Amino acid sequence: MYLIVGFFNEDEVKGKRKYFSERYVTTVKNAFSNYLDLNNGNIERAIGYYMGKQNSEKPCFLMDITNIRANEKSIVINFQKGQELPNTSEEISREIYKKSWQLGWTDKETGYFPLVLILDKNTFDSIRKGSANIRKLTDIGERVKELKKKINGKKYVSSMNH
Repeated sequence: MYLIVGFFNEDEVKGKRKYFSERYVTTVKNAFSNYLDLNNGNIERAIGYYMGKQNSEKPCFLMDITNIRANEKSIVINFQKGQELPNTSEEISREIYKKSWQLGWTDKETGYFPLVLILDKNTFDSIRKGSANIRKLTDIGERVKELKKKINGKKYVSSMNH
């Protein structure tokens, strides 16, 4: 079993404990009928990411799950933050969003996807690694343009100093 867990802010990560109330558990239950299997603790790997535009550039990170409890009303995950990953939270969120619509995880009323994803290895890897698509290539192209502008700006400024 593989997990991807969403966090609203860094304080939640620093607290080393993530609590999901019934409001958030409902989307998990609807998407993953096996959510009570979390209690068995057979988690091969877990990734955390930050949600929201203000956190889009923050890196995802590995999570070492020390304890997890799930029931009808809550999910509690105790963990240690592990190594940061090269993926940004925005990249992971985008992949989760696409998969949620493809696989029917999205709540039909609210449009929200679950904040705890319980996955098999293939689905986990496809979200983690992302898939090549035109939008992603465009985003990379835009980043390259921005970096070139910064570099050219610095060269221009440094050549003026000589």
